Amino acid sequence: MSLSTCAEPANESSADFFLHEQREAGERLLHHQCWCWGRDIWHPQGNLLIRHGFERFGVPEGKEGSNFYRLRIDEAREITLWGFGVLYSNAEKEGIFIKRYEFYPMLFETAKIDLPVFKGDQLPIRRLPKSDEEINFAARVNAELIEWILESESWIEKTCGKSWRVKCLTEWQNTKLSAYQIKKGWEKLNKNLRKNYEKGNSSRIPRNGK
Repeated sequence: MSLSTCAEPANESSADFFLHEQREAGERLLHHQCWCWGRDIWHPQGNLLIRHGFERFGVPEGKEGSNFYRLRIDEAREITLWGFGVLYSNAEKEGIFIKRYEFYPMLFETAKIDLPVFKGDQLPIRRLPKSDEEINFAARVNAELIEWILESESWIEKTCGKSWRVKCLTEWQNTKLSAYQIKKGWEKLNKNLRKNYEKGNSSRIPRNGK
């Protein structure tokens, strides 16, 4: 998956359910996670994303952009991975998009997201959640995404052993986190995000992911 960028900068006021240190932690974690997904494609025993159930969409010949992978998790949810970010959506294509270097859950102005998309600027217009309902939705789906990442990493470890993630990260000159730190970081971030809501905005985020 190649690196690309998206157009919209996030602003501080609209994503009030993220503390500054949580946004920074999310950005570090997702940056490392995207690298690991990119390395999973080149596993010696075959593309781990494909083995995990993802479908690959290659950039058409003569076009520019990033290949992407899409997984139907269940009847209601799917995840799409690019080098520039992650889309987590439901069956109606409503969901959140998080850029690799800006850990903010972005909503789409349209309920339908037409794939394939190979560049960030091909995605529909997106914005930060504003109303309580939107913030509640974004927080819930963000939590689901983190939980899926943790489940996916457990599958990687079970399938390949702990040594694969260690190898992925030691081969990267920009790594700042170990495989253990990434796992614990996602667990801590998910816990803290839920704690913030339950403490100060208990009506905004459903408990236990429901």
